[in-house]
Amino acid sequence: MVVEAREGVIAPPEGTEHVVLITAINYSEHPIQVKAAGLYCGGQTIQVVHQRGELPGRIEARDSGATWLPRDMPELTGREVTAWIRVGTREVYSSEPYKLAE
Repeated sequence: MVVEAREGVIAPPEGTEHVVLITAINYSEHPIQVKAAGLYCGGQTIQVVHQRGELPGRIEARDSGATWLPRDMPELTGREVTAWIRVGTREVYSSEPYKLAE
């Protein structure tokens, strides 16, 4: 399992939104159930509590899933973030730290 954090832009029908993408890539031969996802940022844990994208949810074998948080959250400005996911076995996987733009 690989977890990534990146800045991006999503384009839902109501317009574009700048976001921090949290992507989980399942390289295994078995599906994985992601129970929670979020970011570590400046000593805080920020958890995704909406159902945007595929996470939390099931990631099939050799597939990926993603979710996002709004980029304009004050807690994120200019900070280094680490994306994380918690799977059904209670294991936590984390990304490499990613520095957000000012």
